[in-house]
Amino acid sequence: MLAAACVIAIVIGDRVAAQNPPARGMRWSKAAPFPEPEEELYGTVVAGEFYEDAAPYRALAAAAGEGAVRLMDHYLPDDEVEALFKAADVVVLPYRSATQSGVTHVAYALGVPVIITDVGGLGETVRGEETGLVVPPENPEALAEAVLRFFADHWAPRLRAGVEAVQRAHSWDVLADEVIALGDQLEPGRGWR
Repeated sequence: MLAAACVIAIVIGDRVAAQNPPARGMRWSKAAPFPEPEEELYGTVVAGEFYEDAAPYRALAAAAGEGAVRLMDHYLPDDEVEALFKAADVVVLPYRSATQSGVTHVAYALGVPVIITDVGGLGETVRGEETGLVVPPENPEALAEAVLRFFADHWAPRLRAGVEAVQRAHSWDVLADEVIALGDQLEPGRGWR
């Protein structure tokens, strides 16, 4: 389930107005101009519940141009979250403050790289330029540049490979093997193996 508002960039068009509400992420900024897209299937999705009045964000999304930003400003059940993440090229978490975010782990579980701001423990969950891109907090220009770099420099295959490596390292098979190895190390008395 996705309760907190986060940003999922499905693909990027000629503008981006995709910052979270101030409670969680950066303040919205003016749309940053992007180079002309090579394809017409571009857009940004801002998904999750807002914890404050969403009207200012709706207005900013509308100002970005018709269809440039899709707001899904409601609680998203698990099946919607999965479909949305699987459609995404990258998940963007532009938090201004956080201790941690489960959204990063949901993205990884569904095979999607992330772009995060380096706040709280978020930087500890992202291997820079391996599973995602990390930018300084409260810096919309750096965030926009990272999104542009992601697409212009074709980071998706490289970062998805990094996410797949994390998935393998944290698989149930690996966990089971480690639990068994720990049991072997402890050499329990009766009934072990």
